[in-house]
Amino acid sequence: MKYKHVVLPRTGGPTVLQVVEDELPEPGTNEVRVKILAAGVSFSEVLMRHGQYPGAPPMPFAPGYDMVGVVEKRGPGVSAFEVGQTVAALTSLLKNLQMDEFNLLCVLHLRSEVTMQDGGFRG
Repeated sequence: MKYKHVVLPRTGGPTVLQVVEDELPEPGTNEVRVKILAAGVSFSEVLMRHGQYPGAPPMPFAPGYDMVGVVEKRGPGVSAFEVGQTVAALTSLLKNLQMDEFNLLCVLHLRSEVTMQDGGFRG
């Protein structure tokens, strides 16, 4: 299965962002695959794009710190989350903005009264 994601391959303006397509790996032990429905992008990502954010990963990488989505698949050892469950995650950096796999330490259940758009973390 393939997925599309946004990658920051080098420093520069918004035009350096690239949409790429890769094979989607299976979730590993204690990981869930989440279909991302909303992701937060803020000033820190702009600073990363300009090469001015301390602690940014080496390029290329996909920017983003938080997301809301739906569990699509569970890896071995996962019992706390169900496929189809809405979740929010605060990550160090998202791998992409469409699908992702997260270690269970950074995924939270999202209450049903919280909308996808409001489920993102606010700074």
